[in-house]
Amino acid sequence: MTINQQNKLKGYLSIAKKGGFVIIGQDKLKNYSKKLYLVLYTNATKNLLSVIESIKSTTQFQKICLSEDDFNSIVNMNGCKLIGLKNKAISDKILEIIRGDDID
Repeated sequence: MTINQQNKLKGYLSIAKKGGFVIIGQDKLKNYSKKLYLVLYTNATKNLLSVIESIKSTTQFQKICLSEDDFNSIVNMNGCKLIGLKNKAISDKILEIIRGDDID
């Protein structure tokens, strides 16, 4: 992932956090059952994957596993391995950036 992509992702995640659209951590996502559009994670342990599979969202959501360096750089929270986004527009934009579809 390029530095430009990381910076764009940081910006969108910052907006999502300020808007209250980010769910942080396994414990909060474990029993989450409302709308969810994107799950970003790193270091896919068996426990982490079981939490992701147990999410009973009312919508279909994308799961993206990022490298630990990319995830830590973007999320900027020590010890965090999993976040969920509950805003469709921001989630779609983040997916575009990760996939490289976002062209300046």
